[in-house]
Amino acid sequence: PAAAGGPESPGETAPGRLIDFSRYGLRFRSRAGHSPGRRLVCRLALLTVDEPAVRFEAEVRWCVRLDPDDYETGARIPDSASDERLAVFERFLRYVKDIPARGG
Repeated sequence: PAAAGGPESPGETAPGRLIDFSRYGLRFRSRAGHSPGRRLVCRLALLTVDEPAVRFEAEVRWCVRLDPDDYETGARIPDSASDERLAVFERFLRYVKDIPARGG
């Protein structure tokens, strides 16, 4: 099981793979690079759970080009977006990350 996320801006979609997530920010990899300060509309969806996706805004803090078509980006989630739905994703991601430690 894994969580997936992707940034969007009006008229543009850039799917990504979620690496880390908390109610304060996220880190993801995608084929698109993003400039620091850019505002993104993000959509988080769990691939293995039938729950609606959560949409929120985030501000790019940093972006590193790993390969020609591979970028890692860190973005801050404003306090106004830290609601119960984001907390659910945070708990789920912690659970998923803990599975190898429990031998699962």
